[in-house]
Amino acid sequence: MTKLVLQNDQFASLTQSIRKGLPNQYIGGVAGSYLINAAFVGLFIYPILQKIIPYGVAAEFLAMFGAAIAQYFRYLIVFTDQLHYSVESTKRMVQLVAFGMTMLSIGEAWHLISSIPTINSNEFWAVFTFCFGIIIAGWLLEINFIKKISEYTDLQKEQLQKANSSNGQIGRQITPPLSPNAIIETENQEEIPFSLNLNGATP
Repeated sequence: MTKLVLQNDQFASLTQSIRKGLPNQYIGGVAGSYLINAAFVGLFIYPILQKIIPYGVAAEFLAMFGAAIAQYFRYLIVFTDQLHYSVESTKRMVQLVAFGMTMLSIGEAWHLISSIPTINSNEFWAVFTFCFGIIIAGWLLEINFIKKISEYTDLQKEQLQKANSSNGQIGRQITPPLSPNAIIETENQEEIPFSLNLNGATP
């Protein structure tokens, strides 16, 4: 039985273009979410630091720098699994950190908006709902991006394990290449000097 397949070349080209640009767009969206979270935290902590530090510029710098570095630590933690291939995963910790930082930003937004003396209840809920939506959307973007990266990393782990298995190295990492002046030990404990010839021949 012959199956008829209809292909729209323009749609296929559009799909490929979207897939090609999505990784950079995702990381840009996550970075934008971190900036918004840092702004909420910095704006909330600034009046408190201003009471402690007599210099307004120093308090402003400390508030924004502290908020930015906290989000930078968040970025490093949630992408920890991308450092190298490991059997143990930190997915649970990553999810807890992302959720905790998101709840912190929501709390900071609540306190920041409620501290405005001229705002009424309707205006408060309107502004808070707006901020809440931005923060939650950024959090969903972050965890979905991390999920897709983790799936891709798991596929790479499987390919690495298959390559190790085919080489008789099940459960171990692929042996790194020999250095140009390595020493090979035989079963009789004899040391044989080995020098790598870059032209492809061995001495």
